[in-house]
Amino acid sequence: TMVSDRLKLLNLKDAMNDINSKELLNTAIEDVVFSFTKTGEEELKLLSEDLHNIAGKVRHELDKNFNKKDPEWLSLYEAFVKLLDKHNIDPESENLDSMKFESEELKRIFDQIKELNRKNSLLLSKFDGDRKFAVIYKNHQTSGKVSDNIPLYSLLSDAKAKIDARLIIHRIFFLIKVISVKQLVSIFLIVLIKEATI
Repeated sequence: TMVSDRLKLLNLKDAMNDINSKELLNTAIEDVVFSFTKTGEEELKLLSEDLHNIAGKVRHELDKNFNKKDPEWLSLYEAFVKLLDKHNIDPESENLDSMKFESEELKRIFDQIKELNRKNSLLLSKFDGDRKFAVIYKNHQTSGKVSDNIPLYSLLSDAKAKIDARLIIHRIFFLIKVISVKQLVSIFLIVLIKEATI
């Protein structure tokens, strides 16, 4: 209904005013109905559905990114929020041209966040999926390209290898201790059972 659609728009606007980006991304953007005064026209309906679909895709790609403090991510996030906020201020005043512009802007944001996620995935793979090292590298080398700062990449890779080796050693010692404790408990139980049967 018109009332519930308006409530969804207001709830989204409230979520956008909150600093917590995760809350906005978790707000059901797909449930926001892009309503227009001329909803009877087929072209407006198709464009409305397009806006609805691409907003959901943008939200998904923004949510998928592992580095929410990356300046590129923040810029795209702010552009997305600004576009949604602009639409939510007065959705009744929308016309075909503004809808086309919003659709193109959403597609541009989608393409950019998708490309950022692709680059970040490549960087992540260089550090064997370790997000911490990928974020540290990206914070110091904004391009995210390993070839742009090989000394930094080598330093971080060496540090990661040493840390991983120590973690493996600690896990082995932990397992040895656990196995030893289990063996002691087993021996103790066997002795108790034998004493109980005597």
